[in-house]
Amino acid sequence: MSPTRQPSPGLARALIPHMVRRGSGHIVTIGSVSDHVAYSGSAAYAASKYGLRGLHEVLRLELSRTGVRTTLLSPGPVNTDIWDAIDPDSKPGFTKRRDMLCAEDVAAAALYAVTQPQRVDVTEVRLMPTVYTARS
Repeated sequence: MSPTRQPSPGLARALIPHMVRRGSGHIVTIGSVSDHVAYSGSAAYAASKYGLRGLHEVLRLELSRTGVRTTLLSPGPVNTDIWDAIDPDSKPGFTKRRDMLCAEDVAAAALYAVTQPQRVDVTEVRLMPTVYTARS
């Protein structure tokens, strides 16, 4: 599954009661740097990512002390098909596709979070490409 697509929050809501009863589990939310930083020209995307971050924060609070852990992954630009229509390589101020993160980078961060000992809750991870162009 691409970092730009993920199951609906309804799926997490359906699974959470089972995780709470079991006293363990992990909800990983894939956000975006756009859940921290606003970029002009991307109002709908930013609104969806800020909303997802808000939902994640509520889940984190509701699940504290249940044994169910939560992690918000907020990657910068990831080289997926979401960029096809934008063509960042031809636009000044955009990170070039060759410099973007790969989906595997985001997956590795998720794996890191979920494989920590139960006493460790990796609550948030921000991933950025080494070569990154912040645009306004």
